[in-house]
Amino acid sequence: MKNYSHIPSKSWWLPCLEVRDSPIDGKGVFTKEAIRKDTVVIKWGGIVLTHDEFYGGKGLAHTNVGIDEGIFLAEPADKEMTVDDYMNHSCDPNLWLIDEVTLVAKRDIEAGEELTIDYAIELSDISYAMKKPCNCGTARCRKQVTGLDWQLPIVQETNRGHFSPFIQRRIEKFLQGDNTIPTSIENDEKDGKERKQMKVLITGGSRGIGKAIATELAREGHELLLVSRTETTLAKTATEIQNLSNERILFYVCDVGNDDHLYALHKFCVHKGFVPDVLVLNAGIFIEGNLVDSPERDFDETLRVDFISIYKIVKMFYEDLKKKKYPKIILIGSTAAYEPYPIGPLYGVAKWALRGYAVNLRRSLMKDNIAVTFFAPGGTLTDLWEGADLPPNRLLEPKDIGIMIAAMLKLSNQAVVEEIIIRPMLGDIHE
Repeated sequence: MKNYSHIPSKSWWLPCLEVRDSPIDGKGVFTKEAIRKDTVVIKWGGIVLTHDEFYGGKGLAHTNVGIDEGIFLAEPADKEMTVDDYMNHSCDPNLWLIDEVTLVAKRDIEAGEELTIDYAIELSDISYAMKKPCNCGTARCRKQVTGLDWQLPIVQETNRGHFSPFIQRRIEKFLQGDNTIPTSIENDEKDGKERKQMKVLITGGSRGIGKAIATELAREGHELLLVSRTETTLAKTATEIQNLSNERILFYVCDVGNDDHLYALHKFCVHKGFVPDVLVLNAGIFIEGNLVDSPERDFDETLRVDFISIYKIVKMFYEDLKKKKYPKIILIGSTAAYEPYPIGPLYGVAKWALRGYAVNLRRSLMKDNIAVTFFAPGGTLTDLWEGADLPPNRLLEPKDIGIMIAAMLKLSNQAVVEEIIIRPMLGDIHE
């Protein structure tokens, strides 16, 4: 571990500070006297612990602040909370940092005011999520507070120049398109490796193959944004998957066949600071009918959702992907893209078109180091086959696809899986 001998063993604070009931949450720190801008108000102190040491019981709960990657400053477990440990969060605070432990007044503070910080300036634990919505009441309140809020433009603007140094380093890397986050300084020095945590946007993420992919990626520690047009199913799925992961799981209701919805999706990503490293474009529909007698609207809708929407999403996120370190586009197609598909020819044509797009997109984005994969599952046990009288082993399990996608994200950056075909052991069902 690095040398942290400059960190005080005990916290110091102005004598005018006191703890009392807070309108924000529980107890808070208040000043009995006015404080001038730039005055040193608190210097944090305590014992330096790794993430595992703190959560292993060596530190007193609710007293930890981040001072480096995976490194906390906290009160020893056998001590009591001190005045500085009662500091509440605000999205527009009146204190900020000038180094990893020194808090100064951001502006003139009146007597009787509660003293606050934005947790994002020091929050080391990327798995953190405030258990209830923020109640700071400021005009800039972002309601949901997480350990990744330092990625938000509004947070970077509000606290510019006053983050803990290690958070500032994260921001600089992030703005350069590098989203990898070291698990800890100790591990980083030991083997020189960084955690390959990615932001993954999954369309059609509320059920079937999309849900299975999300489940496996959540278990691998990736941050997810699930997209679907059915709000109730989507919210339920996001809650289930959040229980499997320490990372942020976002969801957004969006009909990918609607251009206005797609533009709103991109704006949502910008607002939440969710710049995807990986697009898993899985949303699709299946409409029965043939190529001669089916209404034209059925063919139009199939192409719009299963093919054209994917073209538009890729165009929308292309500039974002170019800035990332391990960018990937994974197009969930079908074995229907390789042969006639008599049980759903409209669907089959759309998947053939998608495969042609994937092959050409792979060549087009090679110069940008953006990997493109066409993933073609055969018959899979999803809603499409609901009610079919088939033995269980005649269809793939959705989890099979999820496991394969999770494995792909572990590959080195120079490895590209261009096409994958995965079928049931006994082959596809065509009639």
